[in-house]
Amino acid sequence: MSMALLSCSSNKIVKSDTSGIDITQSANKTIEIIKGAYLKKDMDQIQALTTDDTFRLLKTQIKNFDQASLSLTPIWVEINKDTIQLSFSWEGTWKQDNKTTKERGVAVFVLLPETLKLSQILRSSPFLFP
Repeated sequence: MSMALLSCSSNKIVKSDTSGIDITQSANKTIEIIKGAYLKKDMDQIQALTTDDTFRLLKTQIKNFDQASLSLTPIWVEINKDTIQLSFSWEGTWKQDNKTTKERGVAVFVLLPETLKLSQILRSSPFLFP
């Protein structure tokens, strides 16, 4: 019985497409910045990172709090031609007038791919509490 081993080598450099990874990292960074702005009550920063309609909606929905903590855990990312959808589970604690509220949920943050601005929050928004 004879066995032949063949091998090939090429000078071609194969580059993998990392655009999806880059887009995901940038989109995640946008959501983290929005979260930080929310915790600091920095509406100017939130406005800069959201569409006009989304900002108007958030401005009416965000409630006052004395102190808050919010953790976001990425679940899934979908990148389409028209949107980037980031699914996160979240857990938060809000304090207002010596009352503590704890909540958790799953949110889908929808961003526009051209600007990475937040255009929608689907499911359970963490920015509606306490």
